[in-house]
Amino acid sequence: LCSLWFFCYHLCSLFYFSYHLCSLLYFSYHLCSLRVFSYHLYSLWFFCYNLCSFWFFCYHLCSLWFFSYHLCSLWCFSYHLCNLWCCTYHLCSLWFFRYHLCSLWCFSYHLCSLLYFSYHLCSLWFFHNHLCSLFYFSYHLCSLLYFSYHLCS
Repeated sequence: LCSLWFFCYHLCSLFYFSYHLCSLLYFSYHLCSLRVFSYHLYSLWFFCYNLCSFWFFCYHLCSLWFFSYHLCSLWCFSYHLCNLWCCTYHLCSLWFFRYHLCSLWCFSYHLCSLLYFSYHLCSLWFFHNHLCSLFYFSYHLCSLLYFSYHLCS
């Protein structure tokens, strides 16, 4: 009877040991599953992190491209503005040149007119002078003739 009891006791102990061993194995399995799950969760987190990093990289690259584009646009605008200013400056210079050329032409015209007027004035003066001389000569000739007449009579 005692032997049977010991046999049952050992059988129960063996069963109990087997139960605890299975529980330990089951716990280990769940622990490994939890570890695998945490690994996959970490991998997913790392994938999302890398995806976000890539997105930010693309965003900054596009921002840099737009900044470069706007910088080039600003440079082109400045260049065209300077060209416009230079064109306006040369156009104004041309206008002033034309204005001064016209002024010079008008001045030359008036100078020539003045010289022509002076010439005619001098000619008139010479004509008047010759007319006066002729008149004076005629007067003296008449006086001489008158004197000769009186002398002859």
